[in-house]
Amino acid sequence: MGKELVQVVEFVRGRARGTAVVELARLNLLVGRALSRNAESIPDDPELVARAWVCAREILEHERKARR
Repeated sequence: MGKELVQVVEFVRGRARGTAVVELARLNLLVGRALSRNAESIPDDPELVARAWVCAREILEHERKARR
């Protein structure tokens, strides 16, 4: 359970510049679930996984633009 969601969390954690904790908190808020702590125990619902990937990319894109 949660293999794809774990990949999303690890993607954000690995790509975040600065404080990954802040970016993971933003991911949790945007997705509406506590993914950073519970990704392994949450079933990989296709809609949830898709929303998590979209939010992760938005977070990292916004972070990259802010650093320019």
